[in-house]
Amino acid sequence: MSGRILVALLVVVLTGCASAVAEPATVARQPEVAALAVLHEWEQRRAAAFESADGAAVRDLYAPSSGLAALDLRVLRAYTARGLTVYGIAAQVSEVEVVTFTERRLRVEVTDRLAQAWATTGGGEPEQKSRQGLG
Repeated sequence: MSGRILVALLVVVLTGCASAVAEPATVARQPEVAALAVLHEWEQRRAAAFESADGAAVRDLYAPSSGLAALDLRVLRAYTARGLTVYGIAAQVSEVEVVTFTERRLRVEVTDRLAQAWATTGGGEPEQKSRQGLG
């Protein structure tokens, strides 16, 4: 995988993510706390989508205009084409900027990096991908 794709995986900016729209009851008083809670849930859904090799679930995580959806789908397809399953994805957030915070909407820009991921075949030993990205 090219260095450009790896860099794009390590620095993720989520804007307009459908999952970043929180219900009024789930929005905390402090915007950053709410943003991190929503991001954590989003990351769990992303990890589950990769583990189940569910391209539609990956696509649904992003706003329709997001270029990052296409990037994630390319990475997922590259792994599935090699007969690999990706699991244990964990991100480390380094920066969260709350762009919009209302009772009905939370929009954030996030910088994070891939802290851990594993790729394995059904019968093979897992290969840890850490810091270098999934590629």
